[in-house]
Formats: sequence, structure tokens, C-alpha cells
Amino acid sequence: MLPKIIIPILCLLLSACISTPTHNISIVNDQTLQFSGKGAGMGMMLSSSLGPAGIAVGIAIDVGIAKEIAQTADSNHIAIEDILTQAIKKHTAGVEFSSTVVTIERFGFISWPGKGDLLAPQLHVSINRVDGENKSIRFPEDFREVSADKIMTAPLDEVKANAATINDLFHSAAETVANQL
Repeated sequence: MLPKIIIPILCLLLSACISTPTHNISIVNDQTLQFSGKGAGMGMMLSSSLGPAGIAVGIAIDVGIAKEIAQTADSNHIAIEDILTQAIKKHTAGVEFSSTVVTIERFGFISWPGKGDLLAPQLHVSINRVDGENKSIRFPEDFREVSADKIMTAPLDEVKANAATINDLFHSAAETVANQL
């Protein structure tokens, strides 16, 4: 009597395991939030009067802005790894693929052309699959020609002060990257 009950249950459990798509994805991030803005350009101008110290001043400006943005993000528990994981799970629901390692090569914000001091999110990832398929995605650089007007931007002051804006910008970048898997 007992084997008649156990065998169908085991068959049901095993078939459920076989039919469930696997999402064996690892996100690797050892980067800190980066900012590439007008400080570097200012550093080049300052180098004419200050020499190499001018370049250092320009770089220091961008590093300081990156720290301000990172502090806002960290104090509100915004983690790019979590955002990217959510986006990947959303875009790969029902799809089965081999084990994949997604390495975050760079993330943060860059100056964006337009009125005001606009920033766009930046997310560079490398995707390595066990089956040998490897690729790199650089957002927004790889998408400028295709959809530059669709890349979400926000003013610098808003990004520095508003965690919701940081979250929204990172979500837009992660969605676009995940869509390329």
C-alpha cells in the first residue's frame, strides 16, 4: 500500500524538478559606484595653468560626486546586484539556459548631453556562460545610436539627493542589460 502512494508522489516531484526552468545565474561585483562627469574636462583646462595638479583636481571633483551619490544609494539600501538580479529574473522567466556568471565591470553615472547637468546610468557587464557563450554589454554606450532619446536621465542635483531617482535610473539600465541576455 505504501509503495503505491510513494511512487506517484516521487514521480510528480521529479517531473516538477525537470520541467522547472533553471536560473543558475551568479552576479559578481567588486566595483564601487563611479562617476564620469565634467570634472575630467575641467581638469584638462586646469592643466594648462596648474600642470598635472589641474588634472588631479578634475578627477577629484568626479570622485567626490561619486561618493555623494554612493552615500545616498547606500543609506537607502540600493544595491546594483539586487536590481540586476531582479531584472534578469524578470526577462528570463520561463527560459532555461546554462549556468551564467554576470560580472559587473563598472556601474555608476555619466554626464549626458542635453539641457542642464543631466546624468545617465552606466552599467557595464560581462556575461560568461558555461556553454562558452561570452559577451559584454556596455550601457548606455552600446545603445546611443539605437535609442539615445530613450535612455533615462536625471539632473545631477536630483541624483545626488534622491534615492528614488538613483533606484529608477539603475532599474532602467538593468532592464536594458537583462533584455540582452
